[in-house]
Amino acid sequence: MEDKPLHIVTGASGGIGQALTERLAKQGYRVLMACRNPEKSEPILTRIRKRSGNPEISLLPLDLGSLDSIARFAAELKARGQRIDVLLNNAGTMNGTFGLTADGFEQTVGVNCVGTAALTLALLPLMHPGSRIVNTLSCTYRIGRVDGRLFEPDPERYARFRAYGTSKLALLLFSLELRERVARQASAFSQPIRASSTQT
Repeated sequence: MEDKPLHIVTGASGGIGQALTERLAKQGYRVLMACRNPEKSEPILTRIRKRSGNPEISLLPLDLGSLDSIARFAAELKARGQRIDVLLNNAGTMNGTFGLTADGFEQTVGVNCVGTAALTLALLPLMHPGSRIVNTLSCTYRIGRVDGRLFEPDPERYARFRAYGTSKLALLLFSLELRERVARQASAFSQPIRASSTQT
């Protein structure tokens, strides 16, 4: 039923994202799996439906390393008139070697921070008082560094753990700014949109 709360889980085809999706499915929620590789994700979708007995689990392609993909994902939900109750920004990457996203960002920062922030901002219009945004962080943010070179790829200085920590620190800063922004916008509501973060 369309009036059931909808949870969107990014990176829902593996690890924490898959476990979250199955747990929500078993609790009877509608869940939209936002995954980069639909072919890999389809069997997981089928398995979660079977294990949970919940047919209201769906899949929509989303590549957080591509701003075009993020725009298409958001446009599809807007076209459906879809209301979002919970956005679980779980997807992330930590690459052993240097690489760039489709838009020219270093991949770890591009996916974990830029992509997640772009997706969240694109979906805000589909949220309502009482909606919740949860960003997944990591204790490695403590070794991250955010400065004026954050969005300047540097293959010579790339180190996977430092890049990952930096991406999570940037996401933490975005989460804090987002929380203040939605609190200001929703000051007239008794149940504002809640923006929070959780650590893995």
